[in-house]
Amino acid sequence: MHIQVDYTVGSTLGCKVDPGAAYMLDLNKASISQTGENYELVSSTILAAFMAQKDVSFHLYQCGPSRPIVGHVRVRN
Repeated sequence: MHIQVDYTVGSTLGCKVDPGAAYMLDLNKASISQTGENYELVSSTILAAFMAQKDVSFHLYQCGPSRPIVGHVRVRN
């Protein structure tokens, strides 16, 4: 799953940051848990939060080949 955000992310991890570019995050099954067991729950939570217009915060795990990888997600009530 790719997540587009409207702010610069990943620079503290050493990810390439281009001013004015669209910033995308990768939600990778392997980075959610070692077995990937929570991937469906996390991806469903992100979609539900978007539809409910809730704030979502992302903890970035590492830089991928082209985008930062999401490690944890938090949704505000």
